[in-house]
Amino acid sequence: MKKYDKRFETLLNYVFEDEGGFNDDPVDRGGRTNFGITQDSYNFYRDRRGIPRDDVRNITKTEAKNI
Repeated sequence: MKKYDKRFETLLNYVFEDEGGFNDDPVDRGGRTNFGITQDSYNFYRDRRGIPRDDVRNITKTEAKNI
């Protein structure tokens, strides 16, 4: 398991509070997002690791943190 700096963990909690939860707002240029991660970014992350693509709605906090 990757170890993160304590400041990173603290700030990430703020991001998850603000950006957490699935969103598919048609006026948001990012499109489908969850935990601040767009579907395109999630696809790229999983493609690079040889993991089958999935709906960003299913992203875990651990995956979001790693991205």
